[in-house]
Amino acid sequence: MDQLSQYIKVCVLSGAALFSASAHSVSFSGYAYGEFSNPVASYGDYTSIRNNDLGYYSNDRSVFNWGLDYYNRSSQFKFDGTASDAYEPDFSITDGVAFSLGDFTYYNKSTYYSSGVTGVDFDLNVKLNGVGWSTFDFSLGIDNTPNGSTNAPDYVNLTAFSEDSLFDYQGQSYAFEILGFSRDGGLTFENYTFADEHSKTTAQIYGRIQAVPVPAAFWLFGSGLIALASLVRRINCK
Repeated sequence: MDQLSQYIKVCVLSGAALFSASAHSVSFSGYAYGEFSNPVASYGDYTSIRNNDLGYYSNDRSVFNWGLDYYNRSSQFKFDGTASDAYEPDFSITDGVAFSLGDFTYYNKSTYYSSGVTGVDFDLNVKLNGVGWSTFDFSLGIDNTPNGSTNAPDYVNLTAFSEDSLFDYQGQSYAFEILGFSRDGGLTFENYTFADEHSKTTAQIYGRIQAVPVPAAFWLFGSGLIALASLVRRINCK
């Protein structure tokens, strides 16, 4: 039974090593900004892009416009990254907790010269102090309903999610993932947002950083369990 006690001790210690990394919270700070590019449009459609999100003033944004209405106003995507302005303090977040990377505002107008506009690329760039840059590449699909008397909403979809970004920090591996749009302060996440005709809506794009379990701890824990099972089998056979 002394051997059994020894193996139980090994399993307990290896299990503690396995889960200690996830139980230890780490804080990260930094900022985020977004850029639009490569609109998908037909000949004669109107589009314009102005990427000023990473700037000095609080009103700096990255903007994608398409189509024109009777007053020469366009439908529009506008993104304001968290702490992207020079005078804003960096964000401070904890691993394992979802956090906003910026405000995504959708202005929906009844426009002309926009029937072939079906999407635009969007890059979300995040700087983590002490870690470096992570860039997430997306395709935003635009689902425009026909202009008319009905007030049917138009949708924008994250049609292509970028893969998680992996990095090491203070001897621990982490995965940085994008969770999607949230219109309720981070309670739920979706791969789309929408706006009624002649209105606007703002959603946040959320991300999360989580510790990746240490592989060595997995092997240690697993080998301990195998050894324990083998010993118990021998004891039962006596």
